[in-house]
Amino acid sequence: LFRYGVEAGDASALERCAALLPDGPFARHALFRRATIMASSSDAAERRKATGDLIEMHRSAKDASIAREALYCAAATTYSDRRYRESSILFRKYAKTYPGDAKAAEAVSLAAWSDYLDGRYSEAESLCADGATEDAAWLLAMCAYRSGRNALAQERMESFIARWPDGKRAMKLS
Repeated sequence: LFRYGVEAGDASALERCAALLPDGPFARHALFRRATIMASSSDAAERRKATGDLIEMHRSAKDASIAREALYCAAATTYSDRRYRESSILFRKYAKTYPGDAKAAEAVSLAAWSDYLDGRYSEAESLCADGATEDAAWLLAMCAYRSGRNALAQERMESFIARWPDGKRAMKLS
């Protein structure tokens, strides 16, 4: 039933798998897979429920890899749903809880993007450090611009263009 549920992307089959053997070897994995399927649903209410399920899995999972992936998936789901304040909190928690993980730097970047898109420019800037990456440098410039510090924005954008003249966000200043 677990294999079928995973291959078919059938959330209800995975829920039945977990219910049949709640202490079985596949129960936790089945519930995690079910939540990830629900997180990609076109139904906003289903995605919200999946987010709650994933956060609860993070809190209660005995398997560290499920806990880690559940938190990241919950953060990514809230970001996709444009619930930026929540996604920032979850991405920050991921980066703090799993600092050595391969996705930790990406989580910090997505937390900064979440803050920027939510209009919290000083919080976004605080995550960008010295603008070492292309995204961080661009966000530093745009946060300065959006918060009315135009001279600083101009300086940061000129630095950005000098460092990444052919980057994905390079533009000419007027």
